[in-house]
Amino acid sequence: KPGLSGHGVYELKPEYLKYFNLFFYHYYKSQQTKAEDDQKKRKKQANSNEALPPPLPPQFFSTFVKVTNILNCDILMLVLRTVLQRAVDSTGRLWSEAMVQKTLHLICMALQEEQRQLEGGVAEEDVTFDVYLKATRVGSSAVNAESILSLLEKLKHVHQLDAQKDMINWTLQMFDTVKKLREKSSPCSVTEAGSQKTNETIQDKDKAERKRKAEAAKLYRQKIMAQMSAMQRNFIESNKHLYEKATEAPRPGTIRTEEDSAPTTEDSGVALGPMQGATATEKIILTCILCQEEQEVKTDDMAMVLAACVQRSTALSKNRSRTVTNLGDNYDPIIMHSDLSCGTHVGSCGHVMHATCWQ
Repeated sequence: KPGLSGHGVYELKPEYLKYFNLFFYHYYKSQQTKAEDDQKKRKKQANSNEALPPPLPPQFFSTFVKVTNILNCDILMLVLRTVLQRAVDSTGRLWSEAMVQKTLHLICMALQEEQRQLEGGVAEEDVTFDVYLKATRVGSSAVNAESILSLLEKLKHVHQLDAQKDMINWTLQMFDTVKKLREKSSPCSVTEAGSQKTNETIQDKDKAERKRKAEAAKLYRQKIMAQMSAMQRNFIESNKHLYEKATEAPRPGTIRTEEDSAPTTEDSGVALGPMQGATATEKIILTCILCQEEQEVKTDDMAMVLAACVQRSTALSKNRSRTVTNLGDNYDPIIMHSDLSCGTHVGSCGHVMHATCWQ
């Protein structure tokens, strides 16, 4: 449907949400961010987890079937493990949430390829895609080296990655699915993995936690609003006389007119001449910013002034070399010269005060 900008906006139908790819090749950065926010908002409205897993990619032709081995190579496994290790390390700085998001995306793609081979009826010893085995074993001889699976378990407790918590849980579910397939248990797809007892427990805990936080926030807001209402009522009760005066007295800066007191005759609309009608007088009530006293502006009353800053200005000057000191005796300050050599700029904050208070 056409939006405010006049052009139509496409929206993904619910039955095609499973084909959404966050890292679609033709996305600009702004488009990717907007698409991610829209999909997470729709999932939140549907009361489901906000994970955005990659869609199952189409199979390559036999000529290019080995392209998928990129996801299974040792170099990529090392890169993925390094990113996760830096994210888990509390002192690590050489990582970002976007890097972890891409890492989870690639791990899920690799597990999907392995799942495809296992579900294709191939014997386990003939499966060439062994991402699960590489991700569950220690990949180096370093003292603190950990497997990708153990790093993902620790990643759930990193507060900087709370937005990716659902995606981390989804990745762990994929590991559990591939593990069951390798153990020759009943094969299940990613969508059916949520019905398993372990996955249900994780999802139920997350939903219960989100619900508890939402209810706690709601109760806290209600408590604050009740306290504010009680304080407001107590203040009005204890200062009832001030409240009544405030409702009767005019607000500072208001203009009072006496049109009602003017005679309403047929000739009241005449502006000039012997039949001139009565004019409406205005009462301007101002408040001194220094003493906070209200006063009506009158010619015979205490003067009200504004603080102003007057300075020389050459913003519109055509001859900035000429100054006031060398203009000669024929200089008339009332008449501006054609070259606009010297002008005046006056600025004020707009706060009114008594002349005596200012002095």
